[in-house]
Amino acid sequence: VDVDLHVVGSVKPVHLGPSESYYPPLLEASSSVFSMTPSGFGFELSEEFNWRLGAGAGESCCCITCLSNAAKFVTRLSVKSEVYDNVSEVPKEIPHHTLHLYVPFILHNQLPQPMEGCMEGSAMNFRLEAGEKQFHNTIDVDAEDGFTASFWMTDQLGREWS
Repeated sequence: VDVDLHVVGSVKPVHLGPSESYYPPLLEASSSVFSMTPSGFGFELSEEFNWRLGAGAGESCCCITCLSNAAKFVTRLSVKSEVYDNVSEVPKEIPHHTLHLYVPFILHNQLPQPMEGCMEGSAMNFRLEAGEKQFHNTIDVDAEDGFTASFWMTDQLGREWS
């Protein structure tokens, strides 16, 4: 899914497709505050988020949610702090961070036959053929109450397994 990244203080959003990268000018990067929305689906902007919060050494993650009248869109932001062997080559004022947006929940059927399932607490049912992957941007994996998925399949004798 394409997203529009809105940098606080910038006039127009940055459109990003899958696997695309954006290298913000230093002034935008130093503000650290962004909001986003999936492109062309009528979602409102997410709340502003400061990617530097919790971006110490290593990697940190959080979920970002955008709402519309009928649905929600969730993406996972991963912030990785880069470490350089020779620090003298890179000025300390330049942020050493890489940001990635991910689909928060991926279902992958590695069984040799189809399976079905549902997400409890939602109306989302799914069917996965053998080897198929599905990407779900409606599940907030960081939600306090969590989520539960149920899976079942029918074997060659017509018996249902869950």
